[in-house]
Amino acid sequence: MRFLLDESADSRLEAYLTERHHEVLSLVRDFRAGLPDLEVLQFRLHSVNLGSKQFWLGRVLDSYANQLDQFIVVTERGIRVRHSK
Repeated sequence: MRFLLDESADSRLEAYLTERHHEVLSLVRDFRAGLPDLEVLQFRLHSVNLGSKQFWLGRVLDSYANQLDQFIVVTERGIRVRHSK
């Protein structure tokens, strides 16, 4: 799977995804700003430590792999998928 981390993403998630054999690009490093949102995984977590981010990202990758082309929102209460029309 390919991921594009935007400028607000924790850069340490790149190593986590790479260890799971995903291809990771960085908006800041690999592209100029202003690319449109296509498929979005949005984290709305109050706990911003790396372990929490890795836990939720792993859960999305393991349980929602077939829905990664949708708009996905992650909160402490769970994961919500908004399907495109």
